[in-house]
Amino acid sequence: MVAETVPMADFSDGVISRMRTEMKNTAHLSRSLINARITRSHFDPTSHEDRVAYQVFLKTGRWIKLYYCEKPSLSITATVERKIIEHALRDVLTAADQVIEELVDPSRNKAA
Repeated sequence: MVAETVPMADFSDGVISRMRTEMKNTAHLSRSLINARITRSHFDPTSHEDRVAYQVFLKTGRWIKLYYCEKPSLSITATVERKIIEHALRDVLTAADQVIEELVDPSRNKAA
C-alpha cells in the first residue's frame, strides 16, 4: 500500500497572521463577556422602586431592573405577578385561613 501525499496549503500570503489576529480579537471579546456582570435582585412587592419597574415593563415591554425567576414560576414576569398577587391578597388569605381553622377545630377558637 502506497501512502498518498497531500499537497500542503500555501500560507505565504498572510493567512496565518490574519487568523491569529482574528483569534486575538475573539479572545478579547470572550474575556469581555466573561467579565460582564448582570446584577439581579429578588422582586419585593412592598418596594416602590420595584413596583415602578413593573409598571415600566407593562408600558414598554422592557425591564429597567432585572429580577430572579423564582420557583414555581417559569419566567420573571410570572414571578413578579405572583408576588404582587400574594401581597395584595395577604390580608384576605389570612382571614380565610382563620375561618378554615375555626371550621376544622372550633374548640381552638373558643379557648382563645
